[in-house]
Amino acid sequence: MAQIVAVELGAVYDPGVGGADFTIDSNGILQPLGLLVSRDSREDLLPRTREYNEEIPGRHGELDFGSEFQPRILELHVSTAEIDPATRYTLKRTLAGQLNPLAGVKTLVFEDDPTRMYYVKYAGDMRINTQWPTWFDFVIPFKMANPFIFSANEHSFTGSGTITNAGNVDVPFNVYVYGPAVNPIISINGEVMTWTGNLVAGDILVIDTGNQTVRLNDINALGTYNGVFPVLRAGSNDIVVSHPDTVFKWWDRWI
Repeated sequence: MAQIVAVELGAVYDPGVGGADFTIDSNGILQPLGLLVSRDSREDLLPRTREYNEEIPGRHGELDFGSEFQPRILELHVSTAEIDPATRYTLKRTLAGQLNPLAGVKTLVFEDDPTRMYYVKYAGDMRINTQWPTWFDFVIPFKMANPFIFSANEHSFTGSGTITNAGNVDVPFNVYVYGPAVNPIISINGEVMTWTGNLVAGDILVIDTGNQTVRLNDINALGTYNGVFPVLRAGSNDIVVSHPDTVFKWWDRWI
């Protein structure tokens, strides 16, 4: 794994927790930026919501058409270590390069909660307080376009039994059926998924319940599928498969 140089001390940083792009280590240092995190906004209970409703004249209240979560905002209040005033500009350019939103979404893990991963991107306005000559502080405004917090590692389960979704919301999953198999049947908490056809040795049937796709050896195979795309509920899920070489993969997630 590539190593990244931490900016404040020149120390070598190895992104250890799940290979995340950013890690807040046990000393409260945001690596590889080398910034001290004084506080963060993880204590916010829920993201803001987007409401869909309609008022009807002459009728009390309103019709509720459901809610959706808006992007989650995760703010990190940070400060630099003591630095030579002559290097302030260089440090600012280094930080800008690391936080560049054009590089896309990055992963963030807190070492005090290493099983969860945040998918973040810089968004907003970052004003640096430069009133002190040898250090400065500011707030990094991260946005989570997907407001859910994910498990740091993908989970896998083979065959029949009980799958535990350790998160607090339902999650989609992928099913991999490895040939040889004939007309595989999969039951998730009583919801039955069936695909009609023959798999020979070397074939792989992939059912993606999140994107609602079915592919055989990377070729569309939705035509002989029964169209059932269940989720893994938070907690325990009863799994029954007709073919033992059936593998489930998913990511726990929390709101």
